[in-house]
Amino acid sequence: MNKPTKDYREGNAEAVREYAEYARSLLTAIDEKRSVRKDGNPTQKTKELALYLAKECTALGDPLPEEVLELLARCLHIHDPYKAPGPAARNGKLWEKAVDYEAEQAPDILLVPDFEFSSASQVARQVWPDQDSVDSHKTIEGWRKHPEYRGDVVRSWFRQNPEKVAAKLIADL
Repeated sequence: MNKPTKDYREGNAEAVREYAEYARSLLTAIDEKRSVRKDGNPTQKTKELALYLAKECTALGDPLPEEVLELLARCLHIHDPYKAPGPAARNGKLWEKAVDYEAEQAPDILLVPDFEFSSASQVARQVWPDQDSVDSHKTIEGWRKHPEYRGDVVRSWFRQNPEKVAAKLIADL
């Protein structure tokens, strides 16, 4: 395979700059409410242009410029494309450890769907046995504010208690 020439690479870079500039003009049009529908969403034409710009940059083998990423995010209603992932993804194994412990301590969720969590201090001691309990307790309390946490505890309980789930399903038949 031939190595791209300097002129070819410079031509690609110039094309990507032009795409970025065009994306910037589309973002300005969206901000000024010129390229939006009555409901405030970008027009279909704007969405098609955003997709076109992304495809062209990709075809050139260059990473998408920030302006093109922002335009795509607006078209897809992603309000903060640079936002960090949710707490479950950020905390990984520690989140899972807390969820599994909570599921072990939970009552029969099939009988008590609105169960109470065990004490946050107790969970914190299981997840971070060598840390100060005040800070880790606050972390557990923060995680519990996210609906994903309760959902993950329920799913973990189902995984830990397949015989109860199967018995309930058979009884419901």
